[in-house]
Amino acid sequence: KYSLILSLTIFVAELVGGLASNSLALLSDAGHVFTDVIALGLSWYGVRQAERPSDFRMTFGYHRVGVIIAIVNAVTIFLIAAVILYEAYHRFQEQPEINSLIMLLVALVGLGANIFITSWLRREQKSNINVRSAFWHSMGDALASLGVIGGGILILFTGQNWIDPLVSVLISLIILYAGWSIFREGFRVILEASPKDVDVMA
Repeated sequence: KYSLILSLTIFVAELVGGLASNSLALLSDAGHVFTDVIALGLSWYGVRQAERPSDFRMTFGYHRVGVIIAIVNAVTIFLIAAVILYEAYHRFQEQPEINSLIMLLVALVGLGANIFITSWLRREQKSNINVRSAFWHSMGDALASLGVIGGGILILFTGQNWIDPLVSVLISLIILYAGWSIFREGFRVILEASPKDVDVMA
């Protein structure tokens, strides 16, 4: 619950900061944080559902609710990445002015908060795919914040505004990688494939 509240706070801060600085990279990070808000909320719901006991209708309980939610989270990641890439393409064609100082300061705050959330989820994600999806959302955000910070520093000292959409593209690749990992693992569970660390031919 606390991670959800903190993620929502980061989202608002980066959204306002992105609009104020005209930074697509910061807005991209805000979009990724928004998927974190969705992911953490759905993960909390999924964990609660998985704890429900089985009954005559749900003889195996509700554990797969978490897997389905993880797959839904992955699809939202793909959509966010597509929007970022589309906007970045237009920014490469016409480069707006960026307030790199605001961009840098907001990204620093976001990085600190994302590191805290990632550390919070790190232990739980090892045994729960649903929590793992939220963990990778936060991990991707921390990496994205580092990219925004680096981009902000470069723009501040060089004045090259094309760096902003470039950082946005890198963020979208991080988002796509995390989304594909979650989707693939969730899909394997739905298909009842053997765990990747088990050799059934041995």
